[in-house]
Amino acid sequence: MNKINSVSHIWSLISSYSVLDQESNNLSLFNLIEKISVNVPEAEMLKLQKEGANKGFMFPFNFEVISRFLKNQGNQIAAFDLRVRMVNPDGKSLSTAEQKIALNKDIRNMRVRTRFGSIFLDKAGDYSIAIDIKDVEDTRYVEVSRIPLEVMINIKRAKA
Repeated sequence: MNKINSVSHIWSLISSYSVLDQESNNLSLFNLIEKISVNVPEAEMLKLQKEGANKGFMFPFNFEVISRFLKNQGNQIAAFDLRVRMVNPDGKSLSTAEQKIALNKDIRNMRVRTRFGSIFLDKAGDYSIAIDIKDVEDTRYVEVSRIPLEVMINIKRAKA
């Protein structure tokens, strides 16, 4: 299911950045991201392994999650909550970002950009970014999309 009462999810993706043309309202996406590689000092990786799976690393990493939504009922105001979750290879949510979105009567569809300046990782593997939405009056979110993200961790050995 990719919709709730107020809106339907059309698509979502990850990019390094985007630029909105003020004249045409077109969005240019740059560097679509499917895979990232991070460097971790060997001592930090050993510390992480000793502390167990509850610990991880926060890496500086600028990226955007861009989603497009279509309003289900034409001439009405639509309001919904958006939640973007980083999910590790074990299915555990590591971090979330939430936004409240409103579409005026004359707006049929909308792109939403959620910007991040860092990423929390706890292991290498196949992560995903989950897109959840709910109508403002609802209490439960509905997952409408998962964007795959392959994460490689390179261990940097100390020089002797």
